[in-house]
Amino acid sequence: MKRVLIAVLISACGDTAAIPAPTYTPTVIRMPFSEVDLEPLLLDLGNFPPGVSGSQVRDTLPRMFLGIPEPAYQIFRVFEQGGEQVGGVAILLYEDLDFVETAYGFISGGMPRAEQGGGLGDWSASSTITLFGSSAPLTDLVWRQCHAVVHIRIGSDSDGARAFGEPLAESLEPIACP
Repeated sequence: MKRVLIAVLISACGDTAAIPAPTYTPTVIRMPFSEVDLEPLLLDLGNFPPGVSGSQVRDTLPRMFLGIPEPAYQIFRVFEQGGEQVGGVAILLYEDLDFVETAYGFISGGMPRAEQGGGLGDWSASSTITLFGSSAPLTDLVWRQCHAVVHIRIGSDSDGARAFGEPLAESLEPIACP
């Protein structure tokens, strides 16, 4: 009786070689940028130039960013030296890549004598100046990285700014480039 039942079940299934194997394609679901929290990433930054330290983290940007497209997410960390604010780092995340291009163009266009290129993100620009009455350089560094625009202003030369920015770009990659 068992043999007859097994034979009936096998014959009812037909040719099993003709049934295609199911395929599975994973779907990556990205968290909306408005729900991202980059504060821990900014608090973990530690390769500051001598005498410069990180201070407060806030979700508002300095006035220099007035006029850029409204990002889905923004965060800014203040840099201090001797108790005075001497710059900071801003991260802007956009859902729309056209806004990334616009924000990058706005920020880099406001940098005096900006040099394009430099190896961070998709495209970068930097500008180093020495303020009147100071012997220390001040560098602005901005780069596009997929859905992000990052701007650093730091009391350092361009090599120091880039050394500060490289680990940040690496940490930001999985978030900004889903």
